[in-house]
Order: sequence, then C-alpha cells, then structure tokens
Amino acid sequence: MLNEKNAVLTHIWECEAKCGLPEIEKFCAANASKYVFELNEEGTIRFEWFIAADNKMVTLIETFTNGAAAKVRIGNHMGSHLLDEFPEVFDLKKLIVLGDIDPEMEETYAAFQADVRPKIGGFLKS
Repeated sequence: MLNEKNAVLTHIWECEAKCGLPEIEKFCAANASKYVFELNEEGTIRFEWFIAADNKMVTLIETFTNGAAAKVRIGNHMGSHLLDEFPEVFDLKKLIVLGDIDPEMEETYAAFQADVRPKIGGFLKS
C-alpha cells in the first residue's frame, strides 16, 4: 500500500579503499560475501558490493526484513574475522540507515555515527 509503514531496513555503507582492486575484490567477493552467504541469516535479503570507476569508493548495500535481522547481521559481523580485516581494506566514510529503527538499536548505530533516515512515504512491492 502507498505510504504504509513497513519493517524493512537498509544499510548503505560508503567506504574508501586502502588497497588495489585485486585485494578489494578478494575481500568483497571471496571473503565477506562468502562468509555472510554461508551464515544463511534468515532476515538478510540483500548483501551487495558496488565499486566506483576510480576503484576507490565502494558501497555495500544490506537489506533486512526488519530491525531484528539487522541486529543479527551486526552481531555476526562484530563476532567475526571481518571486524579486524575490514579496516585493513577500507576506511568507513559513512553509514546510512534507511527505515524505522528500534530504540534499542540507537546506541549501536550511534557507535557507527550512522545517519538514520526514517521512512516518510512511498511503497514497497513484494
């Protein structure tokens, strides 16, 4: 329905690469994507990396069925090898969170200095 609230939450991670394209691709495809895919997180519905033409700016888009699924994804990240490896490959420039977040997640997103943007209109087709 038009302008109805929904529970979908999206993370947009803007990152600047600290290394060359082969290392970036290895980290994104063979390491991070493979790891998250194999976790089979029920509520993670999108986990995709995109790279700018200059091979420096990289965007990760994660979409979740709801805030609880996003919390699982963040928890799994914080407990994984990626926590130490990510800063070797990237500088995090910005995290944008799209959707309505649970109050219990405010502190978590604040730690990332996230730009949280609640939904104000539109529609989502299933």
